[in-house]
Amino acid sequence: GGFQLMPEWGTNPANHYLPRRKTSMTLHKDELVRADNPLKIEGELPRPSFNAPSIDDLSSW
Repeated sequence: GGFQLMPEWGTNPANHYLPRRKTSMTLHKDELVRADNPLKIEGELPRPSFNAPSIDDLSSW
């Protein structure tokens, strides 16, 4: 089964390209969100500590 890759090269490889198989899968909307997502649990981004370096510390001369 399948068909050759680049037959114009004349190399005749032993393996052939097999197209993807059609699959039928049903996904529900609640399956698309990670259950352990910390942003979903808290509802906001974690706040860095006061002493943590910031982009201003890196870009100032």
